[in-house]
Amino acid sequence: MINFMKINGEFKPMYKADLERWEKIKENVSYCMRAERDRNAAHHSKLFSIAKEIIETLPEDDPWENKTPYQLIKASEIPLGYTEIVVSLDGTACLVPESISFENWKQEKFEEFYDKVIKYWAEKFGDWVYRIEEGI
Repeated sequence: MINFMKINGEFKPMYKADLERWEKIKENVSYCMRAERDRNAAHHSKLFSIAKEIIETLPEDDPWENKTPYQLIKASEIPLGYTEIVVSLDGTACLVPESISFENWKQEKFEEFYDKVIKYWAEKFGDWVYRIEEGI
């Protein structure tokens, strides 16, 4: 894989290692390339920061008050439909949240989930969730 950035209408390798890979491509040979947006690590971190802030803002008697950001995100995936079926060793089918890790989701899918989960949290906990998102 080679990471590129479009600069002045041309695609340029982003890093030294990408340039080295690019230079190994042979001249006069046809290649098929697929472009995907790179995952935005800051966007991913922002989601976890928002989840952490939500948990810390909840009243002490709230059932989510002592949970982790990871647990809040995972629990939110199920009602939003971001699930997969896993069959246990005894043949029982279980519905589990998908992994939002970089290798499992493209940036577009993550952005779709991010927008839906922020709206879901605002509906569940209150509109103050939007203020948290704007502040992070």
